[in-house]
Amino acid sequence: MPELTARQQFINEVDAAIAALNLSEAAAAYWEEFKKGKASTGELTEMGQNILNYMKENNVIESCPLSAKSIGEGLFISSRVISGAMRKLVKDGFVEKIAGNPVTYFLPSTATN
Repeated sequence: MPELTARQQFINEVDAAIAALNLSEAAAAYWEEFKKGKASTGELTEMGQNILNYMKENNVIESCPLSAKSIGEGLFISSRVISGAMRKLVKDGFVEKIAGNPVTYFLPSTATN
């Protein structure tokens, strides 16, 4: 049996410690994502806030989505940087993604109110 990494040992110990707790569904889901290394704080970065402001100012809704390239051109930032920031915005629920070529993004209706 291979030796556990420090990370896995920590996770196992925390799992054992919280097993008796009555966590909310949201807290339990967050812990499961955290264990996978994929948890997010849901907090906006400065770049994320700049993108959201740009999208709000330009009324980027589902019927008028924009690509990372278009957003980047509007903000004078490379589309590669925008794409990275968009992944976090989508994951955190601030922006929605439409698969395609190119991928486009829009603000959910709750974000435009």
